[in-house]
Amino acid sequence: MNFQETVAADFHFYPGAEITAQQTHELLENDEFVLIDVREQIENDFENIKGALHIPVSKFAMNRVREISVESKPIFFCRTGVRSAQILAKVASEGISAGHLEGGIVAWKSANLPVNKAGIGFGIDVMRQTQIMIGLLIVLCSSLAYSVNDIWNYGTGLIGLGLLVAGMTGYCGMSNLISLFPWNRRIIR
Repeated sequence: MNFQETVAADFHFYPGAEITAQQTHELLENDEFVLIDVREQIENDFENIKGALHIPVSKFAMNRVREISVESKPIFFCRTGVRSAQILAKVASEGISAGHLEGGIVAWKSANLPVNKAGIGFGIDVMRQTQIMIGLLIVLCSSLAYSVNDIWNYGTGLIGLGLLVAGMTGYCGMSNLISLFPWNRRIIR
């Protein structure tokens, strides 16, 4: 019995259970399984896995997952697996049998599995652009606090607060703002 047959026979995961990218790819050949992307819309617009449903963490609806799980067995993924592991724990606590793609879309791409790239961006995804922008703002505020006035230290504090809120809620206002930049808009061909 291969991995797909074994999992299809007894598909019961618990919080923290992970399936590798290759195993997930094999499972998706069976109509019993459905891949669910829990990344935010801007991340999904940049690149996605063909056929994956999209239910972002910020708009996550347990009733939608219940509907899906009647017909299919969900496997969640995000960029690196952190958010999808949180969703898996929430879903499993509700008694829904589900799986989780270990390492997210990053692991999927590392396994040379197909990814749809949208006609947006200039090669750097929005999350990395956000990290670059935050780094630049911290360096700028720190430099100004050192050379001009201590009041600029509040800037680094506000940036830290923004990162804390983004980490706790899964919503990042800066990345949503950056997604509006002209080079991150969808290119219609």
